Amino acid sequence: MQSPAMFVFALCIAFALLSGVVLGQEPTRNPSPSPSCAATTISTNGSCPCPDVYLNVPNLSVDEIKLTVDNLTAHVDLNVKLSSLLSISAGVDVSINKVELDIKGVKAELELDVRLDNIAKILDRALTTLDRNPDLLSGLVSSVGGLLSSVLGENGLVQRLVDSLGNIVERVVSDTGAVLSQVVVGAVKDLQRLSRTVNSLGQVVDQVLDTTGAVIEVIYDTTGAVLSTKVIKQATNTPV
Repeated sequence: MQSPAMFVFALCIAFALLSGVVLGQEPTRNPSPSPSCAATTISTNGSCPCPDVYLNVPNLSVDEIKLTVDNLTAHVDLNVKLSSLLSISAGVDVSINKVELDIKGVKAELELDVRLDNIAKILDRALTTLDRNPDLLSGLVSSVGGLLSSVLGENGLVQRLVDSLGNIVERVVSDTGAVLSQVVVGAVKDLQRLSRTVNSLGQVVDQVLDTTGAVIEVIYDTTGAVLSTKVIKQATNTPV
């Protein structure tokens, strides 16, 4: 068989396998080492650098096959998120539009391996950092209730929060979780009002828009003092 035809056939087989994964068919995981892996020198930690997902079709014989595909699309996506510290998204899109294939008497080999070593190392470093600096995790948990936005700055993580008294606060947190600086930069009463209602207790309830795009719910008493605040929508660039 000519080389271009073999390429198209191998692409179709690989595409069908990817589609099986998308439809819920579980791929082979942690398989026995392939011959190439078994021949690889063992790393210093004693582990073999085998793929996380391995698929091997050593021989495929086809006497006659006819395939017609109008439109076929597959998407394999990997999302990893660790609080607001780490967010990884890796995806592959494959699309075939109107393919006709007629093959007779074919022998083919197919091998697919997926390695996630780099992602595993990133996660391991993040978890090790949390293990060595528990203050960082407690700081994240304690601040998430009033967190409006969080961005990485030159000196650390810059967080914008609203406290229970209605103050807008910006603070800088180091990578160990220590608060380096904190300053009040505004108040919820000065923000743009989106709506105003009265609850069953007769208290005024406002929804206001922060400059970051976050939406805050504010409850006032009869004198106009802030009773409580709640962030009902964080800024779009802030990981949850």
